[in-house]
Amino acid sequence: MDCGLAVRPANPQSPIRNPQLLAGALILASLPSLAGAQQPDSLPTDTLAAVVVSGVRLPTVRELARGLAGRTATLHAADLDARGVRSLADALEQLPGITTSDELGAPGQLDVTLRGFQVSPTIGLPQGVTVYLDGVRVNEPDAHEVNFDLLPLEDVDHVDVTYGPSVLLGRNSLGAAVNLVTRRGTVPAEREVEVSGGSFGRYELKARAGDRRGMWDYYVGTRYEHEDGWRAATPSRTATLFGKLGVTSGTWDATLSYAAADNRIFQAGSLPESAYAAAPRVNFTPGDYFAPLAHLVTLNAHRLVGGMQLALNGFGRALTTDQFNRNASPPDTRERNRERLGGGAVQVSGSVALAGRPLRWLAGVDGAYQHTAVRLYAVRSTSPDSLTESVLTNEVDLGAFVGANWPLAPALTATVAGRYGSTSFDG
Repeated sequence: MDCGLAVRPANPQSPIRNPQLLAGALILASLPSLAGAQQPDSLPTDTLAAVVVSGVRLPTVRELARGLAGRTATLHAADLDARGVRSLADALEQLPGITTSDELGAPGQLDVTLRGFQVSPTIGLPQGVTVYLDGVRVNEPDAHEVNFDLLPLEDVDHVDVTYGPSVLLGRNSLGAAVNLVTRRGTVPAEREVEVSGGSFGRYELKARAGDRRGMWDYYVGTRYEHEDGWRAATPSRTATLFGKLGVTSGTWDATLSYAAADNRIFQAGSLPESAYAAAPRVNFTPGDYFAPLAHLVTLNAHRLVGGMQLALNGFGRALTTDQFNRNASPPDTRERNRERLGGGAVQVSGSVALAGRPLRWLAGVDGAYQHTAVRLYAVRSTSPDSLTESVLTNEVDLGAFVGANWPLAPALTATVAGRYGSTSFDG
């Protein structure tokens, strides 16, 4: 069982062992918790609570017609905080139809199954769920896996889950699309520091601060967590930093944010049933680890233009990973990846009257460039690692999407959506 103490000084400072990322003070506030999902469609409409349907990748676009991008549930930060959720996988498990499993033996790298579709950090599993952070797709370009340990869940205001499939939400949106919308500075100003600890050498330091002054607002949050692991040789360290600067001026609302993560996680992996029965805490293949270093810069802006809303999104992302696997083929393989991504989207939405009923519509274009370099090394105990395979890819993705929703009757709605996309490969 963990225990914790939270204080709120004016200038929170605490030493951290990760100078590259956290520089001095750390430590965040409690994690988010859950919000109720939408009630079953079979109930009378007058018994349903109000549901905000965002249903699109750009977090600035406001309510769209129910059903334009599928049924949506929202997880709010306050609810996730109350439940002590540590990762997005833990958060999603609060919703109906979602289960998690631990393939890698690391709490921050759980596999998620949503109505039969998977989203996971495990390469090789079929990925059927798309995950966005402030409108930026964080499925990795190599195998579309999602590294949950890189996501700053503590700095998230709410999580929108749109059940799929939906062509409006990009590739792999078969089971659902998940969009994490991060916090902004608010009035009154907030300052919060939390220190917690528990068994198996676990301790966590978290801090956040935010404020709004006139047309400007800011938010910054940081977190450092360490644990020895309940299974043998499974220590882990995760360190995240997030900051956002926002401005609201007239009809414009824009934010510029930065997210970083520097982690090192040792993975126990699966156990044969015979080994588990004899010693469930044993590590069958000790030494496996995953060490990512990630940076993400995101610009979001939206403006009301007449009866329409224009939303813009631009991003740049860098990810470097170092991974070792004793069970790979050949065994004792070290993989080093280097990813560089950049792109953006433009989205327009609005509503017009048609036959006395509102026709709500959405249209946009998006594009991204991805550079991925993968290098595999054979690890030798008596000589330096030797390069065995190298793969380099450059990819350009372009797409256009459109959707419309028109209520034919109080209980009958017509929805149409489509997407056209192209991809080019080089290398």
